[in-house]
Amino acid sequence: MRFGFDGILLKLSHWQPELFGGPRGEIWFDGAVTTLKDGDAPGQYNAYAAFLLGQTSRMSKAIQHVRSTGNEWQFAWYMTDRWQATQNLALNLGLRYEYYPLMSRAGGKGIERYDPDTNLMYLGGRGSTPKNAGIDVSSALFSPRLGVSYRLDDKTVIRSGFGLNYSPMPFSRPLRGQYPIVVGIDERPDNPIERFRSLAEGIPPVVGPDLSSGVIEVPLTVGFRSPYEGTLNRGYIASWNFTVERRLPGDIITSIGYVATRSVDMLADRDINASRPGEGQSGRPYVSITGRNRPINMWDSYLNSDYHSLQVAINRSYSKGLMLKGAYTWSKAINMADDEGWTGVWWDHPDVFHRNRARAGYDREHMFQMGFVYDLPFLRNNRSAAGVVLGNWQISGIAALISGPPRSIGASGSSLNAASAVQTADQVGPVTKLGGVGPGQHYYDPSAFAPVTEVRFGTSGRNIINSPGITNLDLSVFKKFPIDEQKEAQFRVEFFNLTNTPQFRPFANNVNRTNFMTITSTQPLTERIIRLGLRFSF
Repeated sequence: MRFGFDGILLKLSHWQPELFGGPRGEIWFDGAVTTLKDGDAPGQYNAYAAFLLGQTSRMSKAIQHVRSTGNEWQFAWYMTDRWQATQNLALNLGLRYEYYPLMSRAGGKGIERYDPDTNLMYLGGRGSTPKNAGIDVSSALFSPRLGVSYRLDDKTVIRSGFGLNYSPMPFSRPLRGQYPIVVGIDERPDNPIERFRSLAEGIPPVVGPDLSSGVIEVPLTVGFRSPYEGTLNRGYIASWNFTVERRLPGDIITSIGYVATRSVDMLADRDINASRPGEGQSGRPYVSITGRNRPINMWDSYLNSDYHSLQVAINRSYSKGLMLKGAYTWSKAINMADDEGWTGVWWDHPDVFHRNRARAGYDREHMFQMGFVYDLPFLRNNRSAAGVVLGNWQISGIAALISGPPRSIGASGSSLNAASAVQTADQVGPVTKLGGVGPGQHYYDPSAFAPVTEVRFGTSGRNIINSPGITNLDLSVFKKFPIDEQKEAQFRVEFFNLTNTPQFRPFANNVNRTNFMTITSTQPLTERIIRLGLRFSF
């Protein structure tokens, strides 16, 4: 039996007014004010004309109103036991209890909470607002663990396990830099063709609110992230696997297994002020309640994800001049966002929130990598003329074959006219891979997708087709020249991307662009590189 305790104290003292262009501010000229009222969309000439006239389209700036601090403890108590039940069966049993007190801020202050129904923000530990601002955390986080190992015979072992882990993500990161810690302005006219502030007037001063009362009214133009009142859930990750490992001839150890994880209740933003197609900014639901026509990002446990994989491994420890280490994975990862904490989703409105669950942006269906080191067996350490030339050679390398990441097919959102939503193209036919690369060549058949001209969401989903994958071979050739028992010279030739196989950037994915489905560039620093070296050891 083993017992243990973990205690972690995380502290943040942060000064970074990073929102809305930072403390220097930004001034924008999009040219809408110099276009015809019923004319085409503004172009670069309109933007330049607006600049010459000093007619801005947007101004933004941020200041650090209060130093961003964060103090949070993470506690865990655990016990484990390894039980040799029989000569061939071993069990690992464990239980972990975790407790994450709610984070606080320096000076005895707490965190902030926004009430969307009243447009008021409660500041923990200030005025009459309690330190937790009405937010609680769970005190019932138990994590069981189970591992099983069964020796079938002298060459075969079966292993399986299950574990549950709570997300240890510090809240200080996503809850820094938000209003009213950072105060900013991001002003623009409601109608883009109307005149806005002139360049001569400059960016208006940024003034922070008085925090002493503990309750402030939030300006309708600022952005923020806030937990709900009540219990703020911390997500967990469940992991399980089943693997068979066997020793093969030639001292090769191979294993094949099923490995999976499921993440539940991961934290993210969700704009509860999103509108439906055709409703635009004025159709945001809280416009009629508090007058707010900007996002209301409430931070809670919305996300889940799944990962399932078949994993095969081949290993041979260095022996008799040969080492092998390789792995192949066939997998699928599904999620709702590619991050946790400081992240949001594509579709916030309840009508379409389910569309967020799709292939993860980091999903790779197939992944194979093999590394090897081989000392050529003939004329090792032979000091004859033939040995000097033909002996003491070593080759090593790493080969990789990896599927490309998935990509979505975007479209113009002008006809959609929905706040806090992303538009995708309509899929109107089967997707056919053409494999073309270069100007005028298509990687996929572009006729499979079409722009959306109606007031609705496109029919294609998130992350539906793969970008180009990776094929790569790095190879090294070493020649050793023994001088005496203590001195040795070594000549090296190393090839990176030996076959000079191009690794392409993703295809253009907006159906409204003329370059849709084309690839015109490669990833940087992926061409073949040859490096020569001479090493002397003594």
